[in-house]
Amino acid sequence: MTDSIPNRLIAAIGGHLGPSYSVELSHGKLHYVIWKGGDTLPVEVDIVPTAGQWREFRAALDSIDIWQWRDNYAPELSIRDGTQWNLDVAYEDAALRSGGDNAYPKDESDGGTIPHAAPSARFEHLLKAVSALIGGQDFE
Repeated sequence: MTDSIPNRLIAAIGGHLGPSYSVELSHGKLHYVIWKGGDTLPVEVDIVPTAGQWREFRAALDSIDIWQWRDNYAPELSIRDGTQWNLDVAYEDAALRSGGDNAYPKDESDGGTIPHAAPSARFEHLLKAVSALIGGQDFE
């Protein structure tokens, strides 16, 4: 069975007007940062997921066919504000670097985009999987 702890994991989401979140795997721990914006300082926490949390995270990635996502998702028309996101994850048997700027993978497995739309159910499932991995902390 493939090890459920990735070799690399960096995930981030945020925008110009709202909070920003990031998670990065380093030395067996997840470094979680939330920045509310403005003059506030970021809050940083180190989290060590359980083996079960790691297995559930990998299962969640597999269930939304994440390994078929495109490298980049962008709307047809450029938008200066909104939500930017990225995911860089690598296991022994699979790897992905993907990101978007106000666009997300479709719910179908074709890797398309939904320009100027709310996040798809597959993308929402990714956000919930990251949140569960970090013990229910916000990642939205």
